[in-house]
Amino acid sequence: MSVTTDRINAVQVTAGYKAPVRVTTTGAIVLSGLQDVDGVTLTTGDRVLVRNQASAVENGIYEVTTSAWKRTPDFDGPGDARSGCQVTVAEGSTLQGKTYRLETADPISIGTSLITWTDQVGNQGPAGTDNAGTITTSVSSVEVGFNGKTFITVDDREFKVGNWVQAVSNGASSNWMWGQVTSWVSGTKTLTLNVTRANGSGTYSDWNIAGTGAEGPQGTPGTPGAPGAPGQDAETASTTSATSLAIDLTPKTLVLAENKPFIVGQFCKIVSRADTGNMMWGRINAWTPGTLTLEVIPQQTGGAGTFTDWNVFSTGPAGSLTAVADDPQQLINAYRVKEGAVAIVVGVLTINYLLGNDIEVTLDQNVTSVVINNWPPNGRGVLYVTTLQDATGGRTWGAGFPTSVKWIGGGTVIEPTAAANAEDLWVFRHNSADGANVYTALRAGADIKASA
Repeated sequence: MSVTTDRINAVQVTAGYKAPVRVTTTGAIVLSGLQDVDGVTLTTGDRVLVRNQASAVENGIYEVTTSAWKRTPDFDGPGDARSGCQVTVAEGSTLQGKTYRLETADPISIGTSLITWTDQVGNQGPAGTDNAGTITTSVSSVEVGFNGKTFITVDDREFKVGNWVQAVSNGASSNWMWGQVTSWVSGTKTLTLNVTRANGSGTYSDWNIAGTGAEGPQGTPGTPGAPGAPGQDAETASTTSATSLAIDLTPKTLVLAENKPFIVGQFCKIVSRADTGNMMWGRINAWTPGTLTLEVIPQQTGGAGTFTDWNVFSTGPAGSLTAVADDPQQLINAYRVKEGAVAIVVGVLTINYLLGNDIEVTLDQNVTSVVINNWPPNGRGVLYVTTLQDATGGRTWGAGFPTSVKWIGGGTVIEPTAAANAEDLWVFRHNSADGANVYTALRAGADIKASA
């Protein structure tokens, strides 16, 4: 599906992000047909980052077909690339989670310029090496919030300026703060943080404090950040488990091979050693020496099946979700999980967010009610909907939306393009963090088949 928008706005100077690719090449390949790349069997429509061709002119982002591959619409013509733009790899036996940066100097001409990509070391957050293993406590009375926070620690453990630290209330683990060390005075055991992430509210004096990995890469404004799993805390964050666990969204309890300390409220990722595409990521909600319980976060799992060969990593929080601005293209670059076709049943369109946030709806009747279930636990999410008018056309859906949906560009409901077989792309953002259901909606592409 192609969208003819001004893609140049999605490539901010040296910091633009392309939509993620499924895999990237590990060597030169034939650019045609269904094949295996980095241990993944490709299917029609997959996005692939090609980096290793004998002629660098052939490098770029391609869409897989059963015949000759074609460059993707966001990397096939003028204005589609700037030096410094980046793309993240979703799967792969050796390169999953990597982020690559376009090094070719501007101006770039697709099909003529030599396209060169480099691996961005630490794309999942540099490991907390200098501060690894630092665990202490503090009885300082500190209010949950942002910016400068000062703790007097019980132990005279060394913290280094610039390292990343998380402070979690021992009695109420949902209350935590996370940021960089701006000052450490050994003699007085005074630790000062610049807090950039926090959860909960209130003032506490029972803080567990530990070094962590740095933050995952920030998503393009208006979209979810790359699903963080910043680098492991080199000493406190790595162990293994032989516990038999199935990949799903139920809480997971692991018996650890080593008695490494973890802190309730921190984030944790477990990965199968045999196949790193099988993984789960979430927040620790219980820990005793040798045992850890993980609350798996929706949309943060990979693969399927039951495994007993887990590597266990402590990580930083996921990239944040920033406010929606007035640039639709920023939203289109969000990470998208395909659910497929969703049918309208007697005028009711029901969407299950857990099954995917990228759906297609054939408008074969008017929509009188829209129901969206299972938004993420934090109440935030981005949903992509492609509407396809049937051969009759003229189907509407405005009557199905509640007044809590706020439409960008005027405030009134926008109806799908009425022409027969017309295809529109819509983006919805949900935020219930304040206890109320609030939606922001926009049409990112109108009649996109006709304008392709």
